[in-house]
Order: sequence, then C-alpha cells, then structure tokens
Amino acid sequence: MSNSKPYYINMTSRYVINGFEVIGLEPMIVELIRFGVTMSLVSLLQKQVETRAEAICRHRNQSMPTELGKADFESILNGVIFFNQHYLLDSSHFDYTSPVAKVYWDEKAQSWLLFMIDDQNDEQWLAYPYLSQSQDLTAIMREIDKDPKDLFW
Repeated sequence: MSNSKPYYINMTSRYVINGFEVIGLEPMIVELIRFGVTMSLVSLLQKQVETRAEAICRHRNQSMPTELGKADFESILNGVIFFNQHYLLDSSHFDYTSPVAKVYWDEKAQSWLLFMIDDQNDEQWLAYPYLSQSQDLTAIMREIDKDPKDLFW
C-alpha cells in the first residue's frame, strides 16, 4: 500500500495538480499518488469536461429557439464532442446533427486541445486557431460557449 493521502474536493475547492487546475464540481474523493497521475485523476478530468459540456448545452438550449438548433454533446475517451441538432420547422425531434467542436485532454502535453470541424469535410477536425490548447479547461469551454468568432454554432 502506498502512502497516498486522499484529498477531499468540494464544490468550491480549487487545486493545481501536476500543472493543471482541478475545480471540484461535485463532492467527490480523489486519491492522488505523490509521484504521478492515477486513473482517479483521469476520471476526474473526464467528469469535469462532461459536467461543463452539459452546462454549456443546457445554457444554450434555454436561450435558443428550436428552429436555430439545439446543442448536445457526446463523451469520447479523454474528452467530448459538441453537436448542433438541426430541426425541421414545427418538429419536436431533430432531423440530423452536425459536429461543431471537440475538446480533448492530451496526456503528453498535459493540456486541453480544442478543435473545430472542417467546413469542407465534416469528418475532419482542425485545431481551433484562436485557442488550440490550454491547461485551463475553463478558458476552452468559455470559447465554445461564447463562440466569439462565430465558428462553432
């Protein structure tokens, strides 16, 4: 058994762990081993990106008429993909979805990567030119939520 010490993260806790910020979004216990990142920390990062993606979609969908599309996301290994759901007029079910952004945790770079879909090929991802990577997940998610360059939504 290692001499690991559990850290308790509550809703307002902020820690810098191995060079990146971890913000507790819900009460949970994360076990950190002194000289490395454990699977618990990777799971925490996944939970954090999913929770923020859900909040972005909920916020966008509350203020957006259905005719303009609804935001959704799908979990992937080490990240999420955001989608825009397109609706036909007077329909309560979406007709099709299109991917708009991908957020991915790069283990080697120890940072979050942000991609946008290629307009010419909707199966190819391009690095988002204004903030392609950051150790700050909040900055990445804010860029998707606010979409200041009108490239995602």
